Amino acid sequence: MDPLSKLPIECLQLILQVLSQQRLNAALAALLQTNKYIATVTLPFLYDNPYRKGIHGYMAVQTTRSRTRSDHVLTRILLSHLPPATLPPVLTHLPLGTTNSTSPGPLIYAAFIRHLCLPSWALDLDYYWPKGSQRREALASIKGPEFTRMCQAHNLLPCYEENLGRESEIIQHHYQVIVWREACWSIASPILDQLQSLTIPIFDLDRYASAITRLGNLEHLEFALDDIVDYSEEAYYGGNMVMSPVFESEAKARKERRLHAMVQCVRDHAQLFPGRLKTVICNDAEMWPDLNQTCPVETMLEIFRILPPLKSPTFLSKTNFLHFSAHLQSTDLSQVQEITDMEAPPCQWYDLHRDGREFLQRCRSLKSIHMDTLGPGSFAWAVQEKHDMESFGNNDNNSNNSSSNNNDIYSGSGGGEEGGAPSLQKSRPAYLEHGLVPLEEFNILESDEPLTDEDDNVVVAFSQTLKKLTITAATYEQLRIPRTLHVGQGWVDLPLLTTLDVSAAWNRLSLDIHLFRRCPNLTLASLTDNTTRYRCRDIRTCLSADLPRLDTLDLTGWSGLIFHPATLHSTVALKKLWIAIGRDDVDAYFIPPISELERSFEENPAAALEEHDGKGLMPIQVTEAPRMGRPKWTWDWYLPQLTSLTLTAEFAYRFQFRMLQRCPSLEFLSLNMRLTYVSDQLTRVLTKADLFMPSGVTNEPAGEGKELLSKEQHQEEAIVAPSLEVVRLMGPWVIDDELVPQFFIHMFPSLADMEEEGLAGYTLERLVKVLRSMPNKIEEMHLSLPEPSAESAKEMGLVGEKDNDGDDEDGEDGEVDSVEVEGSGVNLYLEWNRYFLKKDGAKDAV
Repeated sequence: MDPLSKLPIECLQLILQVLSQQRLNAALAALLQTNKYIATVTLPFLYDNPYRKGIHGYMAVQTTRSRTRSDHVLTRILLSHLPPATLPPVLTHLPLGTTNSTSPGPLIYAAFIRHLCLPSWALDLDYYWPKGSQRREALASIKGPEFTRMCQAHNLLPCYEENLGRESEIIQHHYQVIVWREACWSIASPILDQLQSLTIPIFDLDRYASAITRLGNLEHLEFALDDIVDYSEEAYYGGNMVMSPVFESEAKARKERRLHAMVQCVRDHAQLFPGRLKTVICNDAEMWPDLNQTCPVETMLEIFRILPPLKSPTFLSKTNFLHFSAHLQSTDLSQVQEITDMEAPPCQWYDLHRDGREFLQRCRSLKSIHMDTLGPGSFAWAVQEKHDMESFGNNDNNSNNSSSNNNDIYSGSGGGEEGGAPSLQKSRPAYLEHGLVPLEEFNILESDEPLTDEDDNVVVAFSQTLKKLTITAATYEQLRIPRTLHVGQGWVDLPLLTTLDVSAAWNRLSLDIHLFRRCPNLTLASLTDNTTRYRCRDIRTCLSADLPRLDTLDLTGWSGLIFHPATLHSTVALKKLWIAIGRDDVDAYFIPPISELERSFEENPAAALEEHDGKGLMPIQVTEAPRMGRPKWTWDWYLPQLTSLTLTAEFAYRFQFRMLQRCPSLEFLSLNMRLTYVSDQLTRVLTKADLFMPSGVTNEPAGEGKELLSKEQHQEEAIVAPSLEVVRLMGPWVIDDELVPQFFIHMFPSLADMEEEGLAGYTLERLVKVLRSMPNKIEEMHLSLPEPSAESAKEMGLVGEKDNDGDDEDGEDGEVDSVEVEGSGVNLYLEWNRYFLKKDGAKDAV
């Protein structure tokens, strides 16, 4: 006897339970091959819910094809163990290889099934009869008059011809529908008494309803909408015809009959077995191409009102919100920790609860909310609770005075004696007894209703627990109206907030000047809007802040313009910095006229209210005045952990390469100043001064201070970014041949991938000579330089192949075949061709 067989059955079952929970179905299936004892113990774990994902999977990650094959094999096994005499005629044509009905235990697998949810794709005829090899008798059967009568009985002919193609395809599709319906009943009917979960095709509902007395263990019911109850005129007729009044009337009547039968089935079960059925869902059976079937919300609510309320749910989502809505007042919400997945579709959830938003206050354990806007005042209760808590704490030692001023607090059942103060033990509400709701994450999506005061109230009410705040505004077409979204006005300090993510895709963000100061422990700040053009005189810079834990900073649009650059002196943990104007997918950027841009950075006393002394922020000395200028960008921040830097528009134009000297870990750099209009004034010409540190400046970290060098120490120091591997340079940049070695080689000693678009002033000949003769790690360069002639390419040692207008035999359109050359070198991508440049010191000369 093997060691497993020697284990007590309790220990063996514990092992099998772990395997089942981890969905290691292949291991469970292998145990069936050991011996009868282990197989008997294993079968309940393997076949309890046989159509769960991966039950017969052959791969660790199943594809749709492999899962379909798995479900097909399983269905064939279950049908083959049924006595042939019990199978309906339509199933007898399937090559099941049925087991002899006299063999012992013909239902050995089905005996352990407790959850039977047979998917519509579990009987794919392609697995039985590949195209061109259908069995003659089956083909003859489905083309005969009996099958036509069966289709009429199943409401399948005439039906939906436009979307199913040729007549043979229509017949085969209808055959598939009928076979699935019959297979569902054939497998389920012998084991109805033991099932806890069951999927019922709504067309066959009468057959299941007649056996409802056998469903005493049923707890979960799924109605599969296999009958067409929702018609789309365009989908049904391909947009070429109009439904006749008779057809439309018949379709409506059939839909009403189906929906009524569903409700009646649930009601009958509830009367026979009160409280047993816990959940009911309706899903599209995916039978009809391009014609999804859905159950009306009103019908689902009627069904859920028959069922008992949810029992102390821990979450509310699109999977249970209708059930909860049917018992809005009687559902215990005290254990709900999460409200999520309410964004699709939003209308059902929010239309039901905009007038019943008080349910939020009953979720006393709530930690996370991901939902749509519910309208003004949705979280006013939370603000009031916090105010009452603070008031109660301040007046805790003077209960007589507090009782007269806070009567709304003591609104619970059971008060004090008439004319006296209420009893604190009996009338104190939940938030005074157990504390405020501990909300940590708030994610609100603006879809059908505009955002109003939800975010402001949440910040004030949950300031001591909130860790993540995400606001997504105006994502739907009807809300794409010009407006300003105010963020931070009236906010309080948020000591635990680590994530602030605000996106206004079609609007402008207006940030309160104190915003960053109120969130000292941010690790991620992402503030994006659709600002593309602006006037410098409208910019009012935020106050600088200390953000020592900030890891990622993404400022796109107006937030980048009003950001105080002195804040970067404190962001020593910053790894990713993105400051941009316009979305990431734009082709060109707006930069104000150079005179206006430079004038906006002029020194102004009002703009210098806040100074940074190298260690922290100095306190505000005077009352704030209107800011007429913007603080200077010094580009001397010490960012030892920064790995990615992306700047666009004016930030790319004003970028100073000396910043790289104090970013030793930087690996990716993108400077994009592609312009919406051509202007000689906005051309960025790189000179020696751009590539060397200013005289008298050291590379000491900010904490150690910056000191001037003595005259003896004055010397030029080349700027070096030792870790930079990828550089993207877009727009009207200019560099001459003299600076090519310093820019491409010495400044970026680890550079491997370079892409430029618009860079001018240098020549391909000079670049090739530098790349070949000087030590470097460059592997790939995408250049906007003109194509060399064949003779010039040969002289420069470039090996390449033209793509012949994208019609090369081996490569794809527009893609040049790989150039196979021994030794190390650089791939140079020009406008239409790729060239290979072999470096000196390689095995062979080019």
